[in-house]
Amino acid sequence: MSIWQKAYDTFEYNASQIGKFEEGKQPLAPVGHILKKVDVEIAIDLGGHFVSAEKLDSSDCKTLIPVTEDSAGRTGEANDRPHPLCDKLKYLSPSGKSAYSAYLEQLRGWEESEFSSPKLTAVLKYVEGGSIVSDLRKKGVISETKEENPFVRWRVVGEQEEACYKDKELFKKFQEYQDKLNSDKPKSLCMISGKPDVLTHNYPKGVVSSKFNSKLISTNDKTNYTYRGRFEDDDQAITVGYTASQKVHNALSWLCENQGDTQGNRVFVCWNPEGKRVVIPTIPFVPKKVVIKPSDYKKALTDTLDGYRNKLPKDKDVVIAAFDAPSDGRLSIAYYSEIHSSDFYERLENWYDTCCIPNGNFGIQSPSLYSIVSCAFGTERDVVGKGGNTISRLEVPNKVLGEQIQRLLVCMTERKPVPSDIVSAICRNASQPLRYSDKPPERGQDNRSKVLFTACAVLRKYLNDKSKEEKWTMELDTNNHDRSYLFGRLLAVMEYAEHAADWTEKRETNAIRLQEKFCQQPLTTAYKIELKLKPYYKQMKPGTCNFCKRLIGDIFAAVNECDQDELNRPLKETYLLGYYLQRRALDYNTNNSDNGGTDNEHTEE
Repeated sequence: MSIWQKAYDTFEYNASQIGKFEEGKQPLAPVGHILKKVDVEIAIDLGGHFVSAEKLDSSDCKTLIPVTEDSAGRTGEANDRPHPLCDKLKYLSPSGKSAYSAYLEQLRGWEESEFSSPKLTAVLKYVEGGSIVSDLRKKGVISETKEENPFVRWRVVGEQEEACYKDKELFKKFQEYQDKLNSDKPKSLCMISGKPDVLTHNYPKGVVSSKFNSKLISTNDKTNYTYRGRFEDDDQAITVGYTASQKVHNALSWLCENQGDTQGNRVFVCWNPEGKRVVIPTIPFVPKKVVIKPSDYKKALTDTLDGYRNKLPKDKDVVIAAFDAPSDGRLSIAYYSEIHSSDFYERLENWYDTCCIPNGNFGIQSPSLYSIVSCAFGTERDVVGKGGNTISRLEVPNKVLGEQIQRLLVCMTERKPVPSDIVSAICRNASQPLRYSDKPPERGQDNRSKVLFTACAVLRKYLNDKSKEEKWTMELDTNNHDRSYLFGRLLAVMEYAEHAADWTEKRETNAIRLQEKFCQQPLTTAYKIELKLKPYYKQMKPGTCNFCKRLIGDIFAAVNECDQDELNRPLKETYLLGYYLQRRALDYNTNNSDNGGTDNEHTEE
């Protein structure tokens, strides 16, 4: 099926949510209505007399308004396309001239029909009175001197449901009125609903609120590229009924607003058409408690996903889509996929089970897709945080962020390997620690540690997927004689030794400063770092000194068993896993009597 059919089905399945207002959620708009940000609410009585007016804040500005086919897709200020009830001030004031006349003519048509309401009569009388600008100025809602054009909604005092934008009976009357107007128009087969309907040629905008003017379907370009070489008119390209178009666009808008995750220039949305709750894959799984053992992590992951799995039969669909607005007027479907729920959750579980590694005091974790992209392609910049403190953040251009997260989303949901360019980029960054701050914010992790953790989690998944077995574990493997892995362990021990001489001294170790060079000439650089360790050995306690020397000697001995011609050649990315896991092992075993360092002080990274 297509996204149009799935969105249409979503509207039908979730009809109970039409016009339903819940705190923090957007209601599903009825056919013939859209959700619009409104600036001002005017209250009038049933006689059409002004009562009050107030400016609306961002928490109360989203409003359901009736629209015609033409007004729903209007761009710019098309004076001849007013909305039927709520609109901008220029349509409601005599100073708007043609816009004002068009608004009144349209509202009178509805008010004089069999589908009228006392609210329509009250609004019509008030707008005909022409006092709206002076009333708003008297209340200080608009300026006395400045030209303003706020969007206005209505409240009719004296009615059981005063707010026009919450009146389901009014929604129904407008739909019936529109059906009456369309009853005499010719009908054709709608390709979405499969039913005869009046075809639409002007599609709604606003599926993604941040790109409100962008449309998914546009057929107004008759001179350039729309039909070139294929069709003579838009009906040959696509035939969509008015009702189906409204249901599809309103359902997608509802989904994007309530379940969408905006990443860069794209909005990602994941849903089940029947309204069952599903996991949003771009939002990471994080265990509720810190878990150290891989078995505990796997259990926490399975339990969490089972909570979703048990509520959605295996044969039901999960739909994933990504929307992008390459220009102000065009909204594209950048990605679309339909997956059975059983496959969807199996693939999510596989991703989080394979793309994870211990993350210091946070326990075993899987980095978010955002973290992977920001660590691979981000640039560190200082920004002012909420508390006024300066923090270092990894920033990625919106276009790059959206595109790369989509690539990873495909890997996650279609069980494809992580792109090698992402793996290379993030491992290269982790090998240049001096590029990143090691000062953590009040909450969270410093960028240097974050890049290293994320690189190792992604690299481990990449290597294991490639070998189709868990060759690279989350624990230090002292039996692994991979040359790069061994050199990574060696770098970690030499870094530890320099720190162990004085844990209170805050400075970059020689291991950190020379890490980038170490990757290119590991043997030569390792000897240089070892020579620099001699004065530090004198500052250590005997047990710690003996432990470090013995461990460095053991690793050097293992390195020397490798191919001698390869020893000083550039390291592979696997050195990062040896480095990362050896650092972790040293941190955990600082007070362990088995390591020969019984007199060693507690250490912290």
